[in-house]
Amino acid sequence: MSKNETGRGGPRVLSRHMALPYPARQGLHLAKRLHFLSRHGPGLWRQAGKKDPAASAGERLRQLFAGFDPLEASWYLQARGHVDGCVSNLHREEYLKGVNGQFGHVLDNKHLFALVAEQLGIAHPRLFGFTRAGRWRWQDGGLEALELEFAQGGRAILKPNLGKKGSDVRIVRDMEGVRSNSPGEMIVTAFVQQADYAASINAGSLNTIRLLTIRPGPDQDAFVAAAVHRFGGTPPARSTISAPVGWWRKWISKAAC
Repeated sequence: MSKNETGRGGPRVLSRHMALPYPARQGLHLAKRLHFLSRHGPGLWRQAGKKDPAASAGERLRQLFAGFDPLEASWYLQARGHVDGCVSNLHREEYLKGVNGQFGHVLDNKHLFALVAEQLGIAHPRLFGFTRAGRWRWQDGGLEALELEFAQGGRAILKPNLGKKGSDVRIVRDMEGVRSNSPGEMIVTAFVQQADYAASINAGSLNTIRLLTIRPGPDQDAFVAAAVHRFGGTPPARSTISAPVGWWRKWISKAAC
């Protein structure tokens, strides 16, 4: 995820907000908090109940009213034991929305990002194909390459084009798996074998690397401000579905050794 601080929103929104008198700032923040709850609360509540059933209803409510997605808050609690100092979903929406400016959609759209990365010569898992209006459309040679991969006993990754948080990412081993698990807009890419260090921590999980990059100004190069390797949970035997939550504590304990 890239944060371009010269785009729309970001510091400009924050500076206008801070210029308001304190009572006005508090009233505006309360209104945005209520808007966040009405817009996102029901969906976040259901998602957290489904994907993190161990969290109590009271804890989920507490995190929602604090402006957090309860599911994300549970990750912070696993990693740190508290959410102090963490940027809430409410604050991200309030201050960071639009911070990537006109290029934000490139980061959200995996199909578009893959094409941009390919044109720039950036290493990226090969994009075989994508869906539009419920039909698969293939990159040049993509279908043939994918079928060959399966014929040789290989695997591929199927995931939502606009998905987030590792949800609904699947390992597929044949064309039937591709076609039968394709609701909405999807892409299918090459499978990348995890590194030895990752396999030693949790060999059965799907993993993601999260990078936060910042470009200080329009004429300055972006730099990596933070990076984290997020491990999925341990799936059932032969499971093909990713688990977005789970292995923070084990990762931390291994990293500390």
